[in-house]
Order: sequence, then structure tokens, then C-alpha cells
Amino acid sequence: MKPLLVVSVPHSGTMFTWNLLPGKRGHFPSAVCSGFRDGYKYYAHVLEPGLDTGLRECFVVVPTRAGMADSWARRGMSQSELAMQMRLIDGIDGFRLPLDGKDRDSRLAQLSELIGVTLSTDWRPIHSVRAA
Repeated sequence: MKPLLVVSVPHSGTMFTWNLLPGKRGHFPSAVCSGFRDGYKYYAHVLEPGLDTGLRECFVVVPTRAGMADSWARRGMSQSELAMQMRLIDGIDGFRLPLDGKDRDSRLAQLSELIGVTLSTDWRPIHSVRAA
């Protein structure tokens, strides 16, 4: 299986998608120097040095969430910085995986077909899980 690369912005609530995908965990910055390995999965932020190498050598998954701006606002982070990073995300040629909305399950099923493994569509972002 070709290496998988999940690309997002920091504090967007999307990193959990990396755990859903098959493969051994790889360390992104190290892989830029030593090479991306088949059967591994990597996670990188859009401003990560060497991202262009990963984009060329991996199957790229770009998770998206409607609540990214709220997440950044809660942390007091710059909305203009988020907007700049989202423009970079929009320019990435990768598989778009919406984490909320009606297209989520069908897109996850499409991703399952593309990478050749079964992925469950029975999941919720961690912030939607409530303590009993």
C-alpha cells in the first residue's frame, strides 16, 4: 500500500482521522529525509517543512471540519492565520474527507475503495463523545 499522508491545520480537530487509517505510524519530518515507506501513514500540518515531498510521494487525505474557526477562536489564535492556512489547504491535490455533514459516510466509503481497505463509517469526532 502506498504511504498515506493526512494534511491539515493545527488545532482543527482532524488529527483523529490519522488513527482511523491503516498502516504503521511514521514520523513525518524524518520521512522527508529518509523516505516515505509503503504501508506507513504520516500526519503533517500544512506549513510543515518538506510537505511538497510528501504530497508527491504519498496518497494524500485532507480532512475538513466546519468548526475549525471556532476551535481557533477558543484558543485565541489568529483568524487571518487560519484563513491563510486554509487557502494553502485548498490548493492541495488530495482526497477531501469532510468530518461533518451528509457527505461524510459516502466519502469515507470512497476512500475505503481507493486505498483498498475497509474503513468504518461508525465513528464520531472525539468532541461529540459525552461522559456518562
